[in-house]
Amino acid sequence: MATITNLNDDAYEVTPDNLVLAGELPQVRRILAVKNPTSLALARGMAIIADSSSNLYVAGTKSDGTTIAGDIVAVVAEDMDLDTTSATIPVDCYVFGAFNADYVSSIESLDITTAAYVLGAQGNGIYLK
Repeated sequence: MATITNLNDDAYEVTPDNLVLAGELPQVRRILAVKNPTSLALARGMAIIADSSSNLYVAGTKSDGTTIAGDIVAVVAEDMDLDTTSATIPVDCYVFGAFNADYVSSIESLDITTAAYVLGAQGNGIYLK
């Protein structure tokens, strides 16, 4: 059995990333099935958009290369490794909460700070400030 000899050692270190606006609203997380972009690994803070058929995509990408029209419904909560094999992947996402808009990202330079995206996100409980 391992013996703990120094209780004052650092167990881990946390670096804030300013994505979540702490104290504004509670954060709610869920695992969502998102269409796999297959060309890149998902990173914390990427916006997830629902298209008109309720399919979930990382903001700014679709398999045929078109930009997705829809509302932001979630924000990726944890970095993920690249997966080039699956059609959809389970993604740990924030589905409710307040977020710093400067730290919410997309693929292919999609500007998700426009009024249409921000208001659409608010309708789904994602508040970008």
